Amino acid sequence: MGAAGTFRAGLNGAWSPSERATRAIALARAVASTGDVPAAFAVLEGQIDAAGTGAGDAAARLRAEHAALGLLHPDTRDRAIQ
Repeated sequence: MGAAGTFRAGLNGAWSPSERATRAIALARAVASTGDVPAAFAVLEGQIDAAGTGAGDAAARLRAEHAALGLLHPDTRDRAIQ
């Protein structure tokens, strides 16, 4: 299954916004470490959309990771949250 698969399974099992954010960030970092920054970026985008505005600190952590990760690849740079 590999690390990314394990993290993806863990993300699917998380219910609280904080735990989902923690697991999404771990998954995105694992995917990015394989060189697939656009896929990692997409993980974070999906979780930011799912979290909405009511997730508080969890949403802030997702947006911060999204902004940082987005700067690493030319295909994601323009979409990174500022």
